[in-house]
Parts: sequence; structure tokens; C-alpha cells
Amino acid sequence: MLNPRAISGLPDVFLRTDGFPVERRPRLIATGYGGSVRASFSGSSAYLAEAGIENGSLDGAFTLYATEKPDRVLQLKGALWKAQRLLRHEAIGGFKFSEAFSAHLWRRYLPSLAGTDVISNFQFFSDRFLRQRESNGIGMYFYLDATLHDYLEGYKDFDVAGVDPSSAERVFSLERDGYQRADGIAVMSTQAANTLTSHYGVAPERVNLVLPGANMTDEMAERVLEARATREDTGECVVGFIGVYPERKGLPKLASAISALRRQGVPVRLLVVGRCPADIAAMDGVEAVGFISKSAEPDAFIAALSRMDLGCLLSVAEMSGIAVLEFIRCGIPVLATAVGGIPDNLRGGGGISVPGDASVTDIAAAIGRFIGDGEERRRLESEALKRSSFVRWQYAAAALGEMVTRGGSR
Repeated sequence: MLNPRAISGLPDVFLRTDGFPVERRPRLIATGYGGSVRASFSGSSAYLAEAGIENGSLDGAFTLYATEKPDRVLQLKGALWKAQRLLRHEAIGGFKFSEAFSAHLWRRYLPSLAGTDVISNFQFFSDRFLRQRESNGIGMYFYLDATLHDYLEGYKDFDVAGVDPSSAERVFSLERDGYQRADGIAVMSTQAANTLTSHYGVAPERVNLVLPGANMTDEMAERVLEARATREDTGECVVGFIGVYPERKGLPKLASAISALRRQGVPVRLLVVGRCPADIAAMDGVEAVGFISKSAEPDAFIAALSRMDLGCLLSVAEMSGIAVLEFIRCGIPVLATAVGGIPDNLRGGGGISVPGDASVTDIAAAIGRFIGDGEERRRLESEALKRSSFVRWQYAAAALGEMVTRGGSR
């Protein structure tokens, strides 16, 4: 039933190069629909799969939607779907969250995955998949940063691509059915686990909490650690922000806090990597370097991280908060809000937690204490360094492999 050639023919896929194991079914990560395995889900699926290939717990990753291999039929269905919504005066965003989108893709590619265990980073499969996966010998698992309910409620004021709640309502039942019928479910945060139980009716004992890893290669992390260990002391604390969604991730408050501290004569500077509004970029003490690609510009990304003394993720809404782990992986202490999955990632030390509604004054005070209290700063730096090697995707991959082993034995 297993057909490696068919698997290799999926729209975008990478697999272990030494062949699939003979003692078990291949375990493949199914990422979202961001255009490629490495682009979808902020690259998390790719980092996870690579870690799993390295330690033997996973065998690859794939997406059913790749921009380099456009699906003309799907594009036509998307155009029709949007036109119908316009006629009903509904928001046209969210086709990828629709049942029609997933139904088309799984109808086309489900047979290619016969004889595999699929661990999905996306919230639902199609109805056809649920009905036919057992006859095709496919194991069904989830590993999620959040449920669809978490996304639509938490991000509704920010970056959910204009998904109309009515669109989501149509797939909630499909999502719920998938969770109930899955061979195993793992989530990246306590928040997601609680939502699965309270909103979707999943029994608590069926939900595995598996913390994510930092989206960074070991080589990159080690280069940052080495650079930070040998850098010169400039006498100025560099606070770092990395993100695409500055408003949701708290950049305005952070910039205001830095400005307040500088007015008090505190030697501090804000380094912004990613999108930075023009008014913030023009503020005193703010250095905005724009987007830096980890893969295309590794030296520039390493140089920016190496300058940071304190990383910040002050989100008002967040799912997994992997940026926290990226700072920790580089030995950089982090100031973060107790929102979404962030508290889980702060366990073990190396971080300062503030409430999600922390004021500019609160944030400035926390940064000021970090700068002024040498003992506290050294403690946080030591904790971050100790945790560095433990926030890699290898641990999540191993835990998922164990979950699949348990699921297959039932």
C-alpha cells in the first residue's frame, strides 16, 4: 500500500534520504498552506521534521499546496468561492480555512499517503480524509499551536486574513470531528489544551502537551552564542524586538517604554528586526533594520541577535510564542507577556513575565530593573544559557514519535 514514489510527488515535500524505516510506518508532518513546507507555519513544520529525521523519530514533511506548482482547478474554485461571498456581502478572506479548499486537496492527494502516519500542524482534514483514511492505512494525528477557535478569537483584531466568523462556523464541526477521531493529539500550549477540552469536548487525558522548539538551526544558534560571549561591552543595553506584526506583538508600548527610560538617562536602545512603523523608527534610541531572512541573510540575522541583551515579546494575543524560545536558544533573556503559549515557554527560567495588559510604565520598570540590577541580570542570563540546548525541536520530535507509537498500538 505504501508508495514512496507517490509521496515524493506531493506538491512540496522533503523526506529522509536514507529510505523509510521497515519496522514502522513513515511519519510525516503535514504543514499548512503557506506555499511551501519551509514557508508555512513560520517554518516550524520544516524545523520539526528536520529534527525528527536527525533523531529518527520522524521521516519528513509535506504540504498539499505549493505556489511553485499551482493548482488551476483550486484557483478557479477559490475565485468562485470569493464571488459567492461577495454576492452575500460576506468577507472574502479565509478560503484556505474553508471545507472546499481542504476537500479538493485531500481528494487529489489522499491516495499518495497510503501507509503513512500523518501528523498535521493544520486544524482539520477533509470529510473525505476522515471517511477514507483507515481504508488507506493512514494514521491521523494533530500537533497544533492553537485550535481554529483560538485563532479566530485571539487574532480577530489583527492578522487572520479577514476570515469571516461564518466561514469558520462551517468548518468547526469538521474540526471537532477530526479531533474526536484522531489517533493522537498534541498541542504546544496549555491554552490550546484547555480550548480542546472546553470548546471541542476532547477528553483531557487525550491531549498531550509538547512544547515547541526554536525556529533556528543549531549552527546559527551556536554562532550567536559564540558572538555574544566574545563581544565588547558598549555600556548600553540593547533591547531586541523581532516580528512581522508590531501592533499585536507590543512594539508600540515597548518603544514608548524605551523612550521613557532614555529620558531618564538610562543607557538603553531598541533594535527592531522586522516591520517597524515609520513613527516608531523615527523615535530617539530606535534602530530599525527591517526584515532579515534567516535563510538568505544568516550573517545579518546573527549579527543582529548578537547585539541584543534582552529580547521582548509583549504580545496582546499569541498562540505558541516561539520567538521566546529563539531568544532563549541564543542565551538571551526575554521579557514577555503572560499571553497564550508564552507562559509555557517561560517555564524553566531565563525570562521576565508581565501581564498581557501591562502599561508602558510597567514595561519600562521591568526593563529598568533588568539594566540596573546586576545580580538579577546575571541570573536571567545564566538561566537562558542553561536552557539553550533544551529548547530545540529535537525534543518535540521525539515526543511526537512516542505519541504515534502509542496511537498505533491501540
